Amino acid sequence: MNIDKLIEQSQADIERYYRYIKEQNQHMMWLRRNRQYLERLPDSLLDKTDHSPGFRIDFNHLTHAETIQVIRAFGGKWDKKYDEDKINYTRRDEVDGLIIRVWQGEPPPFCKIVEVEVEVPAQAATTKKVKKVVCGHVGSA
Repeated sequence: MNIDKLIEQSQADIERYYRYIKEQNQHMMWLRRNRQYLERLPDSLLDKTDHSPGFRIDFNHLTHAETIQVIRAFGGKWDKKYDEDKINYTRRDEVDGLIIRVWQGEPPPFCKIVEVEVEVPAQAATTKKVKKVVCGHVGSA
C-alpha cells in the first residue's frame, strides 16, 4: 500500500471539503445580506430555486405569475430569451455579486412562443427567423 498516495488523497479531500464549506458560507452570507429580496417571495418559489454558490440563483419552471413575482422582488432590468416554448430571464445587474435568473418560465396565459420571419436591414434586405410571444386563444395559430 502506498501511504504517500493515501496522504495525498486525504489532503485533496480536505481541500475539496474546505472549498465546499467556504462556498456554502459565502452563499449563506449572501442570503442573509439579501433577505429583503427573498422575503418578498412565497416559500413555494424559494423551493423552486437552484443555487450555484458564489455564481447564481436560478428560479426554475415558474408560471408566468411566479416569474412576475421574482422580477418584482428583485427589481432592476431583465433580459429575456426564448427557448422552445419557455422563456429565460436574466437580471442585467448582479445582486450583491450573484446572477439572478428565471429559467424555463411559462409564457403569459393564452400566449405561446412562435417563430416568425423579420426583415434584417443590410445592404441587401434579408429575413431571419426569431421567436416572439403571441397572445390569444392557445389553440389558434
